[in-house]
Amino acid sequence: MNILIIHEIDWINKVVFEPHHLSELFSKDGHNVFVIDCPDTENKQVFSNLKTKVTHNYSRIYDDASITLIHPPSLLVAKKLLKKQLLKIKSILFFYMVL
Repeated sequence: MNILIIHEIDWINKVVFEPHHLSELFSKDGHNVFVIDCPDTENKQVFSNLKTKVTHNYSRIYDDASITLIHPPSLLVAKKLLKKQLLKIKSILFFYMVL
């Protein structure tokens, strides 16, 4: 099953939350997990790199977990990525954010 998680927290620089655990546990069960996170707004280097970083086989909690982390440079890019990913991933969509 393909699973897409959108989370308002920077997955690389912030603490671990429940979606981290869930995504990695799903990947350990054989599911394809994709995560679009939001960049850290306190980051002073927002404009230094305007490319979206895609990290395959990402994990922070379980060594044998493997998710695809999509780390856009801004929320505007995240919106465009969301539209693009929704066309590819049709199984489960999990939002964990406050607007």
